[in-house]
Amino acid sequence: LASAEAATASAVAPLWVSGTVYALGTVAWSPTTRFVYRRIVAGAGVTDPSADAANWALANPAQLVVISVAGTAQAAAAGVRYRLKNAGASTVTLPAAPADKDTVAVTVANGRTDNVVARNAKLIGGLAEDLTLSFAGETVVLCYDSAAGSWEFVNV
Repeated sequence: LASAEAATASAVAPLWVSGTVYALGTVAWSPTTRFVYRRIVAGAGVTDPSADAANWALANPAQLVVISVAGTAQAAAAGVRYRLKNAGASTVTLPAAPADKDTVAVTVANGRTDNVVARNAKLIGGLAEDLTLSFAGETVVLCYDSAAGSWEFVNV
């Protein structure tokens, strides 16, 4: 499925070309990962989007690596979408030292309304509070903004 999504995405977006000037918001696919990235700072560069988090971000968080969580606690890593499958409530703890633009997603796949995303001493949406996922089937995508010191919500 992941390779099919990557093939579809790369058919829609143009191939990234080193040295090309890209406008803010332009999408291009990486020849390294075959994922589609969105330009977050206008300009040119010679670093592939997959290795250039200062200028590019994943265009589709669904491209994140998916890990099913069968337990009550999970330490999160950047670039992963966690599917909560445990019969009881689960807590996903965000990374303690995230880099700018690190992205983590959490999907409630256990039908519960009391799963938690623990902030791990960082802010979430500007608040010093853990996030309770109160809707069955809900997905939240968080991207770390180092300037704000906060995990920010990404619209998908």
